[in-house]
Amino acid sequence: MAHETRTLLEPLLAPERTLTRRQLLRTAAAGSVALAGGALLAACGGSSSNTVVNVTFLTNGWPGDAMPTAEQQKGNITLKAYADALADWLKKNPGVKIKHTDTNIWSQSAVTQAIAAGTAPTWFEGNILGSFINNVVRSAFARGLAADVTDLVVSTRLESQLTAIYLPVYRSWKVNGRYYGTPGGYGAGDGMYFRRDLIQQNGLVEPTPGWTWSDFRKLAKALTSAKMKGAALQFYVFDQSLQANGLNSGPTGYGALGLEPTPSNAWPWRYNLTPWLSQYEQVVENWRGMYFTDKSITSSLSTGDSDVAQAFARGDVAMMANNTGFFTRPVTDPTSAINIAVKVGKPFEEVVGWISHPIGYLGSFGATQAGSAIGSIDPHLQRNKPALAKAFDFLVQFIIGEELVKQRQEIYKVTHDLKDVFLEVPPMSKQQINYGINGTAEQAWGKLTMQAVNAAAAIPQLPDPGLYFPAEQNPGPTGDAWNDANSGLAYTQDSIPAVLMKLQNVQNAQFSSLSSSVSRDTFIASARKFFADLDAFWAKYAPLYSAELFHPWYVQKVLPALGS
Repeated sequence: MAHETRTLLEPLLAPERTLTRRQLLRTAAAGSVALAGGALLAACGGSSSNTVVNVTFLTNGWPGDAMPTAEQQKGNITLKAYADALADWLKKNPGVKIKHTDTNIWSQSAVTQAIAAGTAPTWFEGNILGSFINNVVRSAFARGLAADVTDLVVSTRLESQLTAIYLPVYRSWKVNGRYYGTPGGYGAGDGMYFRRDLIQQNGLVEPTPGWTWSDFRKLAKALTSAKMKGAALQFYVFDQSLQANGLNSGPTGYGALGLEPTPSNAWPWRYNLTPWLSQYEQVVENWRGMYFTDKSITSSLSTGDSDVAQAFARGDVAMMANNTGFFTRPVTDPTSAINIAVKVGKPFEEVVGWISHPIGYLGSFGATQAGSAIGSIDPHLQRNKPALAKAFDFLVQFIIGEELVKQRQEIYKVTHDLKDVFLEVPPMSKQQINYGINGTAEQAWGKLTMQAVNAAAAIPQLPDPGLYFPAEQNPGPTGDAWNDANSGLAYTQDSIPAVLMKLQNVQNAQFSSLSSSVSRDTFIASARKFFADLDAFWAKYAPLYSAELFHPWYVQKVLPALGS
């Protein structure tokens, strides 16, 4: 997420990689380890910043890479600023060396295999351990796949450095009261970029919060012409249209319609999709209508974030689905949404708009919400506390701290462009509010843009099952059956009920082969609290969805299953 200034979630000196839930689920293990042994440890001293700790850290470009060469720094202010910050940090931390590894930190299988083999990179986004599915990520933390950094969070007073809006998000990543990473990234969720100028030229109405997927279809069709499609959408956006309507689209969609708690089973869940066939058909037919009938969208099983971003930047499509990181990329990056405004020769927000994803037909939402990534560390470093402290400090300094600020200040002195400074919106740390520079994010990106981002960040957060159910110690279900089903639903005209019934049978068969580490009584108590809070949430924020679908299901199916 490439060349000049970057967002926090991007690697340095590494190829572009697509970061999507569905693509991550399909990513094959790739890459090789440049140096054996994960972080190569030698005799170490204390953990203070100026104490010698002889250790070699391995990195695949995130949150930074090995020292760029003089040739790489030449003419590239981003790499020059990073090199200066890295030199500053290494001077403060004598004995530490940082080397590049080719291990793919964006592949779940590659990272987990490297951890098991003792060859893991020092740093990776902890979310990859569960393919960015929160409850699976927490389960991985509970199984010890990332270093426990709780003591360092406390001793460095990390929480006091965070903004009021981000602090509760970071705290939500605790597992059994422990932290398994630092802040790693924060965003307002996925949304739709749209050509504001084309909408105005065609006399159309710009989307506003509360728009639905049928509204999206109408706008995409209206913006489609002989030279331009209405929208480019990743494969996972189809999943999001299901989720927005409260429907399950994956094996761990706890709280969504169709997945019922079943405490009597060894794996205490089962699928019952039959009552929701008409709801699935409504959403699927809307998607198929865009894909087959209107021919207003481009999408395929292999379509990723960079694909749609480049199509939008080229002007091939009038809308695209993506997170806000694609307008904080420089114009030199072919995936940057800024390219459109530069071509048109107008200010960014006069040409490009962004809005959170459409909601469900009855007012439900939650397919994409404000959320965060976690910066995790190779668990083997727990054997060497001084080295772990150094690795922790590097993450904090280069993601939210002093070394990040120094880079942005150095870049700004050269470019004098606030867009090169305010790349993280909303900010995670207090230092990121202004980076010590006389300017604001609103001055960089425009009032309308920041209003949209802040509105998305303020969308009420659904109760997170990971905060109710204990982290699962045993392996859980895979997403293979859902991947196959969603492929058939989105890109064929096969019978929708037939696809869903096959899915239900396959998924329940997989459930029957699993067992949960959570006791029956604990599961029941957790599920009662979770569903009660979820029922109250929908009654407050989506009363029509609550009255027509969720509450009747909760009363008639969920409560009896839980013995209430």
